[in-house]
Amino acid sequence: MIIDRLNARALIWVAIILMVVGVALPFLMVIHVLDPILKWNSTVYLILNFAAYFFQVLGFICGIVGIAIYTSRRKRSD
Repeated sequence: MIIDRLNARALIWVAIILMVVGVALPFLMVIHVLDPILKWNSTVYLILNFAAYFFQVLGFICGIVGIAIYTSRRKRSD
């Protein structure tokens, strides 16, 4: 099965990175760091908001799956 081939620690690290990016994008938009870059088109802000939401949700799901795989393998080895 595909879950047996996944590396739980790598999945947890990917989840952490996704969650940090998902939090950093809105923060950078709020403090107007991205204004000079994105001033020409306001739809890019909408796309960035959806991307930040997607990164946060995907990171949360990857983290839950990674922790579930990690704990199930630890229980199996005991």
